[in-house]
Amino acid sequence: PGVRMTTVRHLNCGTLHAPPNPAAACHCLLLEDRGRLVLADTGIGLLDVADPQGRVGQPLIDLAGFQFHEDQTAARQVERLGYRTAAVTDIVLTHGDPDHTGGLADFPGATVHVSVEEHAR
Repeated sequence: PGVRMTTVRHLNCGTLHAPPNPAAACHCLLLEDRGRLVLADTGIGLLDVADPQGRVGQPLIDLAGFQFHEDQTAARQVERLGYRTAAVTDIVLTHGDPDHTGGLADFPGATVHVSVEEHAR
């Protein structure tokens, strides 16, 4: 039989832009293997877009330059690829900053994986 490969897609799940600094992408990865979908980080989420001040807070929005665009959320990008958000089975977090974790609520059925060190933080 042939070798089965994991499909890896890079998603820009948000933008941070606090001039004069250049804009920065909220990098996320979507991995598909044997019908499973795994996200590495979730970027800015739908709840963040709906309530930026309540979820992120104006000081951090100003400091980091959070931009809130629904079409950039991981949930909307997963849907545009033809999947349901419920198909995401696992989320691997690199760390707990809001530009990496904002979309967690958009995937309520996913198992979240985080390092021991980050969990203790």
